[in-house]
Amino acid sequence: MVAYKLSKEDHELYTYLDNNNVLIEDWGFVSLSEDREAIFICLLNADNTPDREPPHCNWTLVTAPEPEFLDEVNKVFGTAFRWENFAGR
Repeated sequence: MVAYKLSKEDHELYTYLDNNNVLIEDWGFVSLSEDREAIFICLLNADNTPDREPPHCNWTLVTAPEPEFLDEVNKVFGTAFRWENFAGR
């Protein structure tokens, strides 16, 4: 999966993502943008804690997801993302 780090300047987005996410086993904490058009992920460390740089998780924009990841996201969030529609594909 390819993902791009967000800049820390976007505090409002980070706060939204920190407060609106779901843990998807084997992937990490996942959140959607407020318009539900973008997927963000905060990966897990080896000890299964979120990768954090206080005060926020290290959220990254998902740009080239694995099909299995999208299946999980669509199931959890009730969305219909398709991997061929992502910029990194």
